[in-house]
Amino acid sequence: MDPLAVAILATPAFVASAVEFVEATTIVLAVGVTRGWRAPLLGTIAATGTLAIIIATLGVALVTIVPELLLKGVVGALLLLFGLRWLRKAVLRFAGIVAIHDEELIYRREVAELEARLNALKDRLPGEKEIPTLYRTVSDAATASGLGVALFQPRPPVVRDYYSEIPIALNAEAGYHQFGEFFERIAKMARVVNITEIKLNGLNRPRVPVRAELVLATYMYRPIGAPPAPRPAGAR
Repeated sequence: MDPLAVAILATPAFVASAVEFVEATTIVLAVGVTRGWRAPLLGTIAATGTLAIIIATLGVALVTIVPELLLKGVVGALLLLFGLRWLRKAVLRFAGIVAIHDEELIYRREVAELEARLNALKDRLPGEKEIPTLYRTVSDAATASGLGVALFQPRPPVVRDYYSEIPIALNAEAGYHQFGEFFERIAKMARVVNITEIKLNGLNRPRVPVRAELVLATYMYRPIGAPPAPRPAGAR
């Protein structure tokens, strides 16, 4: 094939791919700056590996199995469809009807949206100084619901990327209604407290028919680069 023809065909495809690459890079940078680099970098590596596998497995098959005329027809149709779409965007932007594609503006917008989501999440997660108060609130909710608490034991926190998960072991005896009331109180708390494990055992006691072994979990926001949360001091 004539080198000039190859260049004419390859240049639009390269430019289009470069545009998509810049947009993807903008998203990765926005997430990395606001929420840490581990997740976006791992996602980038996984996506690159997946793309390489697809090219290695399907690329040869497309060239050797699919008829050349059919392949050219499909690729040409796709290029025509996407080309018309990009041409329409370019004309509208040149005419001033659509704003020029500003990557810096998109980046700032992505960062602002991620920061807003993060702030909303932080409002529902207790800070380090609030953890003892939250322990008392959960314990008081169990007592107010009529649970006979035999064990209330905060466990060491589990450090995640952006937060620390703090499990709380709770063993109690009560009726089904009392446990239901306790679960309702937990669900209505301003701070996030989930029930991650539950094990019920029947008892031959009319007034206290159920023994429950529960694991609750609350979550503390952990800023990027922060040290691990302190271990719980003890249990009641």
